[in-house]
Amino acid sequence: MPFSPVSRGLLTDEPPLPGKFPEGDIRPNMPRFQGEALEHNLSLLDQYSVIAEKAGCSRAQLALAWLLSRGEHVIPIPGTTSIPHMEENFAAGDVTLDDEIIKELDDHINQNTIMGERYNEATMAEIDSENFAPTS
Repeated sequence: MPFSPVSRGLLTDEPPLPGKFPEGDIRPNMPRFQGEALEHNLSLLDQYSVIAEKAGCSRAQLALAWLLSRGEHVIPIPGTTSIPHMEENFAAGDVTLDDEIIKELDDHINQNTIMGERYNEATMAEIDSENFAPTS
């Protein structure tokens, strides 16, 4: 059950920008949202946007449709504080991705292309579901 399926806002049309996190936001404490890692991860969005455009959907819908394409056993849990974003997320169920787009996504966004751990060191020590064997 994927949680944070739009990568805490990174895979949306309004990704978080360095220095622009609201007060109390937890993302600045997460390695993926710090310094060089955030800059690198944001750089992946140009090609990701091209893929979303090919698929005819928003970036958030692309992330959700990508997860939904994995099978009926995969149920993403997007969170939102906005009715328009909830409606956008719900509409991802109507997005169908062809095999070419899925392969392009798999190749572009994966554990080898994202920089930085999902959580800080203390949290990573408490979980066992975040590390993957390197792929080649």
